[in-house]
Amino acid sequence: MAASTAPPQKKSMIKAFLIFGLLSVILGSIIQSYLPKTIKQVADVILVLGPFMAYRAFKWNKKVWPKLYEDWSNSWVCLKCGSRFIK
Repeated sequence: MAASTAPPQKKSMIKAFLIFGLLSVILGSIIQSYLPKTIKQVADVILVLGPFMAYRAFKWNKKVWPKLYEDWSNSWVCLKCGSRFIK
C-alpha cells in the first residue's frame, strides 16, 4: 500500500553519466588492446549514449514528472477498496 501511494520519482541524470561513463572507460581503455576494432567502435557509441540518456532524463523531469506529481498531490486512495481517485 505504501508503494502505491508514494510520490513519483524523478529520473537521475547522474546515474546515466556514471553508468555509461564507466562502461566506456572499461571498454575503451582496459580491453582496447585485446579486442578488435569493432569493440572499440562500440565503446565510442556507449560514450555517446551517456549524454543522450542524461538528456532524456532531463526532458522527462521537465515535461512528464510535473504532471505526474500534480496528479499524485491531487489524488486520494480509498482505504476500503484500494482505488485511487484524482480530484
